Amino acid sequence: MKKRRILMLLCCLSLMGCSGTQPNDNGQTEATSQVTESVSEITVDAVNVSIDLSEIKTIQFNTAKMSPDRVRNASALLENLLQPKASNIAEGKERGDEYHTICLHYNNGEKKLFYFFLDSEEWYMERTDGTVYKDAGFIKEYIGGDAILSRNVETIGIISSLDEEILSYEPLFDDHDLPYHFYVDVQYRIKDGETEENAIAKAKETLKYNLILYNYAKNAGYTCSKESVDHTIEQWKKSLGEGDDIARYLSKSRDTIEAYYIIGGLELANTESFREGNDEIAGKVCDTVQEYWSQFLMEVVYPGATEEELSEIEAQLDAAEALYYELSI
Repeated sequence: MKKRRILMLLCCLSLMGCSGTQPNDNGQTEATSQVTESVSEITVDAVNVSIDLSEIKTIQFNTAKMSPDRVRNASALLENLLQPKASNIAEGKERGDEYHTICLHYNNGEKKLFYFFLDSEEWYMERTDGTVYKDAGFIKEYIGGDAILSRNVETIGIISSLDEEILSYEPLFDDHDLPYHFYVDVQYRIKDGETEENAIAKAKETLKYNLILYNYAKNAGYTCSKESVDHTIEQWKKSLGEGDDIARYLSKSRDTIEAYYIIGGLELANTESFREGNDEIAGKVCDTVQEYWSQFLMEVVYPGATEEELSEIEAQLDAAEALYYELSI
């Protein structure tokens, strides 16, 4: 199963955390929130705001929401957030791409967002009005030291080996395109105990929604550089070693790797939106980033597919199914 997850990056996007998230049969509503939702309404009032823990529903550290009674030294934390010293204002400091966030979610729906970043081994806090304060080292108690969050799409896991079964499919296909992924997905589902009929139906369903997701990400402007693909292939080469079969396999994997990074860019933006306090999509308040991503797929991505797009995808899947039967004779 591990090899299947790694080798089928397009049709089994569980590496992106989105496999198994598909619309139900009860229909969908049009989403009113987007992954790029503005945080302009998430503000911080003037300094010297009164502190009352009973007014706060959750305190969110990056993507983790917690009730105030589960946060150690919660009162001291709120004092540091809401009553910073005016003498600690740091002029000329700018937050880069790597930072932590704390968001206070109030019972009345109000939110207050704070950014924390490290500069020359010193921690700074930035409010949404752009004011930056020094002496913000208290954040370390809640993030485990001087850890920094990366905003880059995670590199695809390294493949350590390719078994003979996977390599045996290579002569059947010129590229790791949709028919290839369809064929391999069906084969593995059958080996996992599915009937051929069920395996084909499930493969078509999974690929349909993953293609909708891929198209959405591309149309939203997410891309992948040639350098990212080259780097991943080089890492795989180092792990797999030399050989004509391996070289052919890797040369056919470029589009699959590109798709991983394109979808990864969209999911990263979704994660950033959530950790900056945006937790509601289509009227549903999400408690976790995974729930926020699933809600985004269900209420924004999948319903957004046009009839023309769906017809094209269905035609591609029918062609892939026809080729599967040809190759299985």
